[in-house]
Amino acid sequence: MASAFAGFGQSRTASLEYRIREFVKRRGKASRSEILRAFSGDLDAATFGTIVDTLVASGVVSMETTPRGYSLKWEGKDG
Repeated sequence: MASAFAGFGQSRTASLEYRIREFVKRRGKASRSEILRAFSGDLDAATFGTIVDTLVASGVVSMETTPRGYSLKWEGKDG
């Protein structure tokens, strides 16, 4: 029930953060380019960087370096 009102009354960045978190959660893992493509109409690289920093710092996701950049991996926490 905690997420029944998720996304309501939040800033644009908070809403995007929630949507990206749910995207990674559903997939288990997603590359930077996959996320940027999925949210291309709503997201710029600078905002994405801020959101990634927040998600990693809160322990919701971890960052894995790949040959083409990095991926975000779901860590099973609903921070």
